Amino acid sequence: MLELIGAEEKKGFIFDETLVMPTFDEASLIINELSDEFSGMNVVYKGFTQGGATGAGLRYDSFNRSLGSNDALNQLIEIADSTETDLSFYLDMGKVYEDGSFNLYK
Repeated sequence: MLELIGAEEKKGFIFDETLVMPTFDEASLIINELSDEFSGMNVVYKGFTQGGATGAGLRYDSFNRSLGSNDALNQLIEIADSTETDLSFYLDMGKVYEDGSFNLYK
């Protein structure tokens, strides 16, 4: 199993910053490269929503636009299908407050 964290929010003094790790295009390349060596992979993509991996909470309005376009997301899904990779998008619902924010200590 391969876990990817797409985006994460970094708290700043005045403004928060979104850290983008593998974009949808980069995740597509990773899956494409690894599928030659490993068949039937399981890939879990975290941090695909606004707020990143730890800031999204239970609320899902749309994917994080800093990760790429709708076309890039659709291409990621198509590459996963064509390489027989199980691709899952993951929200960690066990680590949230009542208001939907992340709780590091839960």
